Amino acid sequence: MRRIRLALAVLAALAALPPAALAQTPPAPPAAPRASAPAPAPAAKPPGVTVDLSGWLIANAYWSDGGLNASDLPQWATPAHSTAGMTVRQSRVRAAAGLPVDGLLGGAVLKGLVEADFMGTYVNSDASMPQVRLRHAYLTAACAKGNLTLLVGQTWSLFGGPWFAASLGHVALPRFAGAGYLYRRAPQVRLTAEAGRGADLGVTVAVAALASSGDKATSQNQLVGERAGVPDAEGRMALVLRRGGKAWLEVGASGRFGQQLWKLDGLSTPREERLTGWGAAADGRLEVPHLVVQGGTFMGEVLGGYGSVAPVVRQTKNATDPARLDAISPVRTGGFWAQAVVTPVPVLQLLGGYGIEEPRTSDLPAGSEATTIERNQQVSGGAILALTSRWKVSLEGTLYTTETLDGARRESTQVEVGSLYAF
Repeated sequence: MRRIRLALAVLAALAALPPAALAQTPPAPPAAPRASAPAPAPAAKPPGVTVDLSGWLIANAYWSDGGLNASDLPQWATPAHSTAGMTVRQSRVRAAAGLPVDGLLGGAVLKGLVEADFMGTYVNSDASMPQVRLRHAYLTAACAKGNLTLLVGQTWSLFGGPWFAASLGHVALPRFAGAGYLYRRAPQVRLTAEAGRGADLGVTVAVAALASSGDKATSQNQLVGERAGVPDAEGRMALVLRRGGKAWLEVGASGRFGQQLWKLDGLSTPREERLTGWGAAADGRLEVPHLVVQGGTFMGEVLGGYGSVAPVVRQTKNATDPARLDAISPVRTGGFWAQAVVTPVPVLQLLGGYGIEEPRTSDLPAGSEATTIERNQQVSGGAILALTSRWKVSLEGTLYTTETLDGARRESTQVEVGSLYAF
């Protein structure tokens, strides 16, 4: 009985305690996790290739009074019939690429360019189906200071200078080509150095090794230039005067050297003969407010690869088999071109120019007097009007005067309307 009473007393005492006294002490909260170190920023992607697409949409219409060697883009007069037509094949597209150097090459800047037009041959007589032609494909590496540039690929030659006569009618084939203006695109390796870059007085020196210019195939189906075993060599030096960072006068001198190896297979004892081609040229451009005057002059031998109207060589064919050669000799030629561009108002250009090429008569081959050009001249003028910042139209006229070795003198005139939109 006493035990029962004691148990009841304990229960009564516990019941009298407040509820908080019965509660258990809660466990300590877990420690906050330590702040982790920030995640490293993702590595920057190395610079990639950037490509900038651009080009020209060119349309031309032409009318000729008298015969010319080509309906569009002619170079000399012929006895052929007058023509008229339209073409868009001078249009072109280009891709300019910025190329990564991967932190190498001492910070050099790499760039590339590929350009094509539609001046390839026609697959048939349909003028709407010209073939694509590669114009330029090259890579340049310029040092960080910008005064030394290496070029590898196909582009314009150094010989003759960098200037082009202003025209919308003759774009793919330069104005005055065949009448004092030399031009050539070729695979090459070129090194250009500049002193006084951006200064009031600067000097530029460039040298290049180019694919050989001999284009006559031998009976072994080899080009006579390649058979010589050496590339063509060119160089140009120019003096540049600037005002406010812009060049207003540049005068240059250039030269070339090349060789060809011909097989004289018409001789009783066939042998090979090596020809040396050379050229010397001067060029200049003056730009003052409202006026640009530019031009060039040249002389040399074996210049057929540069658009000269002179034969590359004088061939003496075998009397029994005309397909074989008994002898060859170089043909010397020379000429000049000049153009003035007047800009009376910003949207209008007035053009006027003249060009002539005159091979040395004593070097010209006999037997084709009616087609062998002794003197070729072009007188050209016109106007270019800017309709917008990207769209220009033109009206141009050119008189072609051509004299051949048989004493004939022919004159033909062509009028051209052009449209060029740059995108």
